[in-house]
Amino acid sequence: MDSINLGAFLRAQQSESEASDYTNSHDSTLLSPSSLHEVPLSAAGNQIDDISAHGKRSVRGKGYHTANGVNRLVETQKMRVQHPLDGHSDPTNDTLSLRSYWIALFTPQVYMAIFYAMRITFLVALPLGIIARHPAVQNTFPAHVVLPLWGIVDSRYAFGEQVAFNICTLQCSVLMMVWGVLNNAWNLHDHPTGWWCAVIFGAFCMSLLGDVRSRRMLVLTSVLVLQMESLPGGTELMFPVKVCRDVIMATAFAFFQCLFPIKSIAKDCDEVMAGGWKHIGRIARNSVTACWSNDPIECAIALGRLSTEPIQSLLNNLPEKLFFVTYEIWESTLRLELRRERVALLELCIPRLHTMTGAARAMVLKRTHRAQPKHSPSRHVDGHGARDGARMDVQIHEPYGVLGNANDCGDRLGMQQRQYREAEKDAFLKNMIRKDQADGGEGMLQSGLPEGNADMRVMRFQRLQWHRTSEILWEPVKNFLDALDAVLEGLGNHLNPHETAEKVPFAGLREAATDLQSKLDEVHFEALIKSETPVDPFLYNNIFAFHLSLIVLAERLLEYGGRMQNFDRRLYTSQLQRAWQFFFYDYWRDFWAELPKRVTLATPRDVRIFKDAIKMSCAYGVGAMFTAYIDPENVYYFGMAILMGVGWPTAGDTMEASVYRVTGMVCACSIAYVSIWHTPNLTAELAIALIAVFIALCFRDRPPYAHTAHYCSMLIVTALSSASNKLILLSRIVGNCFTVMSYYAIVVFIFPIDVLRVTYNAQVKAITLVVDRFSRLVDVIKQPFSPEDPAQYAMMREEVMSIRASRTPMWVALNSVGTWLPKAAADPAPLGNPYPLQAMRDMYSSLRRLGSATDIICTSLCTLLSDSTPRQRPDVEHILEAVAPVMQQVDEASRVLFQDFLDALSRPHEWSPSLTTYHFSRFLLLSHDLHHACWTAHRRNVKALRASFRTKVMNRTFEAAAKTNILDPLALERARSLSFVMQPSNTYLSMSLAQIGELEADGHAPHNMGASAAWSPSTNSSYGTGVTSAPSQDGDASDPVDVPTPGSTCVMQQSSILRNVSTATWAPPPATHGEDDTPAVTSGSILRTIAESMVLVRSAERFHSHMGLRGIPERRANGSWSTVPPPGSDTPLTDDSHSYSSEDVDSATEQYLRAKEQAEFEKALDPFERQAQEVERRAFIARRSLEYDQAEGCTLSHDVNMLLTILVGTDMFFAEAERLLKTMYAINEYTRSRVPPPKR
Repeated sequence: MDSINLGAFLRAQQSESEASDYTNSHDSTLLSPSSLHEVPLSAAGNQIDDISAHGKRSVRGKGYHTANGVNRLVETQKMRVQHPLDGHSDPTNDTLSLRSYWIALFTPQVYMAIFYAMRITFLVALPLGIIARHPAVQNTFPAHVVLPLWGIVDSRYAFGEQVAFNICTLQCSVLMMVWGVLNNAWNLHDHPTGWWCAVIFGAFCMSLLGDVRSRRMLVLTSVLVLQMESLPGGTELMFPVKVCRDVIMATAFAFFQCLFPIKSIAKDCDEVMAGGWKHIGRIARNSVTACWSNDPIECAIALGRLSTEPIQSLLNNLPEKLFFVTYEIWESTLRLELRRERVALLELCIPRLHTMTGAARAMVLKRTHRAQPKHSPSRHVDGHGARDGARMDVQIHEPYGVLGNANDCGDRLGMQQRQYREAEKDAFLKNMIRKDQADGGEGMLQSGLPEGNADMRVMRFQRLQWHRTSEILWEPVKNFLDALDAVLEGLGNHLNPHETAEKVPFAGLREAATDLQSKLDEVHFEALIKSETPVDPFLYNNIFAFHLSLIVLAERLLEYGGRMQNFDRRLYTSQLQRAWQFFFYDYWRDFWAELPKRVTLATPRDVRIFKDAIKMSCAYGVGAMFTAYIDPENVYYFGMAILMGVGWPTAGDTMEASVYRVTGMVCACSIAYVSIWHTPNLTAELAIALIAVFIALCFRDRPPYAHTAHYCSMLIVTALSSASNKLILLSRIVGNCFTVMSYYAIVVFIFPIDVLRVTYNAQVKAITLVVDRFSRLVDVIKQPFSPEDPAQYAMMREEVMSIRASRTPMWVALNSVGTWLPKAAADPAPLGNPYPLQAMRDMYSSLRRLGSATDIICTSLCTLLSDSTPRQRPDVEHILEAVAPVMQQVDEASRVLFQDFLDALSRPHEWSPSLTTYHFSRFLLLSHDLHHACWTAHRRNVKALRASFRTKVMNRTFEAAAKTNILDPLALERARSLSFVMQPSNTYLSMSLAQIGELEADGHAPHNMGASAAWSPSTNSSYGTGVTSAPSQDGDASDPVDVPTPGSTCVMQQSSILRNVSTATWAPPPATHGEDDTPAVTSGSILRTIAESMVLVRSAERFHSHMGLRGIPERRANGSWSTVPPPGSDTPLTDDSHSYSSEDVDSATEQYLRAKEQAEFEKALDPFERQAQEVERRAFIARRSLEYDQAEGCTLSHDVNMLLTILVGTDMFFAEAERLLKTMYAINEYTRSRVPPPKR
């Protein structure tokens, strides 16, 4: 840490003379500013502590020292200069400045609102107000009173939205005309019973129309036309026709205003989608920042910007906007379908975004938790606060590929065994890191780490891995993000297929994604083949799942770009077909299917619609009764029109809308009263009314004043006709208030909706769909992944497609929960504590993330099952066989946890917090089991990768050596055979020929191979048997693939072998786990192995030359060994059991010769081995297209990456468990306050 320049800081605060006086007036033992400038902070602090201690010791002898210290402290405080904070404004001023008005005036939100308000005021309110109030024309229009109201209500800003509302108004006016003509033809006005039946049953039948957009307006017009029969001339046959004409004229003015100028809602949709694409780029950048930034504050800021809620909101609102785009005649059907295709592409990107954000959060928690090492392996606290073996902290001690029984990973009750296993892992890591200085390592003391702190050593290895991975991936990730931003910006700017293919830089994204994929393979190479240190499986999973999500996101975009480059117009709906659907088919598509259900009440939704229809008919009947029998001389016949705005099915929504509606109506009546009774003429009257309309329209779209301003703006001009008679104006206010109160009573007492119960049912449905979907995914995972029966494979694919199709109902149910939560919070029932809205929103957020987790798993399974025919994939099968039992337990434990959540809501007094906490802890334990099972099985894949890499490098090196004269072909072949058995170790320098014979007698070295044959591991080799070859100095002791049990005798034997190179007697160590170790391919390990095999062959030749036997040992039929006599020799074949002896050879001279020859061989073969490793390395990390085939010989299996993504999706269940647990307590406290305890 850099020292703080306190001297410079003090000199900046005081003059030079004051500083000198201050320095001279103090004791010389104190630190001066100049000395503080030279001394680091830690040293300065130690010196100040020493001075303080000296002052304390001198109190008894010299009290003046203490007083002098106090004086110096006081003087120091006096000399400090503190600058006041500058607020850049007068803190006592509370007046809004004119500059604020000027700035707001030129804000787009303000001046566009003013423009739209002026447009509606002058083009709609003014002409319709003149028609409604001018005596010369008002009698010509029987509906002149409501013309301004209808025109302002129908006025919209965008063309498509305006046309849609005009069509709805046209439908309602035609129905009103037909219904009114029939009633007048039947003369129902003179028959009260028939008239009341028409009012009640007309409203009831219109309310049964369900999801028709104009349903509420149809109910209003069916009653309104019957009420208007009481007006003069209302019983004439043509009166409803004239009313229909007036309504159409009013909506025509509304349509006319949207033409100056025309605003396209399609442009708004494109802007919204462009914002969505940019937000995806921001999420990607912030996720990368959270993953790789070394600044914790920057990580925290980036984590706060990872929300996908803006995109979810966009996907919820955009379909409605696209519906209005269909009414814009200049927008072709092709452009509409291209926009919907873009929306579908956004939905495909959502699971990958959740994978990125989930992995980023997990890695930040891991890194934060890693900075707090524990001192006791038995007390673990994970990133979620769970103790005793919870998820993230356990992973710190989890070396890569620690061997264990995958079938026993789900034993959640063996806590003591878990703690013992963690202690063994600590001992293993401590043993692994310890290196003697003689071995070229930095010993315990050199590393600066205390001997007893194993966590710090683990953190050191993890930091090294982290920085190495960051070094490899940082530059390609930056290039990828730049290319991704360019593509996303192009998608937001271009919609035409040809422009998209030409101007959007898909090629750059493909290049960047391919480069990132290659660098990921390089990280795989470093971690799985070259790494000697343990790899943290938790970080490994999340790192690769995170960057894989970036690549898959690029794949989705590139697939879309490919469709645009190969655009085929025939795949899209034609203009004529769309016209048929728009004008005819869409209106009657579901009619005949819904009609029987509505009549027979087949579904709960039909029952709810039937109940709401009864409530609406009762409400309109009560309103009509008021206008007919209470003060009929001064009645206002449109009082029940308030039900258009307040007729909601729930009491809370009704009360909220009623307050806005009544407030707006009272304000409008007040303005109308002033305009009528305090103005001299019609001009002044309309001027005041229109100014008030303009002001109200300016706040039409500004919550929370929007509803009140909207109701006030549409009622001001209409209230002018009522204000001429004060009793009618008062009757209007009374009638509206009476209608609101009566409807509220109907909502509360007639078929009331229990909002809390409906919200709970929505939560139960959403939770059930999420849990059942996860269970179905687990059932697929448990099936054999490469079945021999194609029919079974087809059934698995069909099941996955069915699960994928269940995404839509799941998200509909999840969105329904979010819709009902504000309604439940607004419920006016005064029972219990206030509704825990924030806790419910946290629960809703967790449910959405869990739904995204199922999408992640489902997408990965769809990728794994994308082949039409099954193929053998042993790497996937091994991992799934190990993971499936733990996934089954995760499924069962998650069901228990969700059942606890539901019990906390439905059975608050029976719910047990302690039992729920216990279930929560057991659930988190399964995270460790899941990763342990996965990596135990994945060890086999790593062994195959390492063995294949070593074999290929050796074969290439020997092939290159065969072209030289370094050894004769027969000796070179024997050296090749020995090299596949031997492990790199200095102990081979002292190995006797008898020991070489014993090694060959055990059958490890394959014989009878041609000079050019390439050896590969098989069941007959050491890689497929339970015999372990000689340990290596660097490879075995820190082998991250298959390590011995920490603390076992095998480890001690290996340590003695590694540290005692002069051991003369060597024997292979016993097998540790029933499988052989495949060490990491470290620098020079393969070269040493090849050189040692050649040295041993050369040593055998010298031995034979010394004994006069120049043949090569051969194996007899019975398994024993014999030597072939030299040509022309009469020496018979002899038993080889005693022939290999080095008693006659000077051991010191032999070891010297071996060391010298090994150095010569390494020097000669070094270029060949380096070239072979580089060739195989390049083949491993070869740049390949993103659409590479998943062949069995692929170096980096895309299938395994999909499995890692499945683990990350499952980890999201563990990450959301704590949030659910917290909400359980808050929700249970609320439900306990509402539900009385059961009687005992």
